[in-house]
Amino acid sequence: MRAVFEKIDAEVEGSFAVLEIDQEAFDAPWHFHPECELTYILEGSGERFVGDSMEPYVAGDLVLLGAELPHFWRSREREGGEKSRAVVVHFGEGFLGERMGGASEFADIRKMLALARQGLCYLADSKLCERVGRRLLELVDASDLKRLLILLEILSELVDASESASFLSSIGHMPLRDHKAGQRINRAYEYVYANLSNEITLDAVAGVAGMSPAAFSRYFKRMTGRNLSHFIGELRISQACKQLRESDLGISEVAYEVGFGSLSNFNRLFKELKGVSPREWRGN
Repeated sequence: MRAVFEKIDAEVEGSFAVLEIDQEAFDAPWHFHPECELTYILEGSGERFVGDSMEPYVAGDLVLLGAELPHFWRSREREGGEKSRAVVVHFGEGFLGERMGGASEFADIRKMLALARQGLCYLADSKLCERVGRRLLELVDASDLKRLLILLEILSELVDASESASFLSSIGHMPLRDHKAGQRINRAYEYVYANLSNEITLDAVAGVAGMSPAAFSRYFKRMTGRNLSHFIGELRISQACKQLRESDLGISEVAYEVGFGSLSNFNRLFKELKGVSPREWRGN
């Protein structure tokens, strides 16, 4: 159960790479790479996995990831033609070069990129996300020098907005990383997603991952910072929130729809994770 190494194909002689993604669903597996990554979600929703963090994402999500931090965006089922669209920038911590990058003027950017090894999310400042999102779109078609200047302006703005950023992965989390094509965690994730509304057992998920239940349980805890049953519960509550917001189903119907066999268990876990009852959540 190891994150997959991903080689970023930077543009020829360029100091960083810009990619506009437009897909039916994001298809990158749980992976990591030596480059930093700045991602802005243009369209789509789902769950974002960064280190041992798991949170829902929506359009407007802006995240800065430091080097070597495993991550994975998992798209939800689409409704009404919704697609998965994003602008992603990859750049090395030393993308400015040794002499320029080491200058005192860039000290704050270096410090921010070090902090980003835990992952930084700026979603609390929606206006900042919108501004940065527009600038990231400008990068796609800008000329070489203009692209570099825009990226520096973006990073400078993120430094200034550091107080609004929240950490994603915990400080002490050290996920396993493997430069080989280890796909166990991805197989486990896909199995859980495909069977979320059904009963899911440790034996079944471990079998899909090709491990014994005991070994899988230990690895999964180390990778995600939570045990399998809690992970499944979090995903089900995340799906329930979407149903409560977007459907007219009753609360008990939503509970059973996302895989809870007991309404009382659903209500208890919902309040534990969200701080309010399902009825209060729907009314907010």
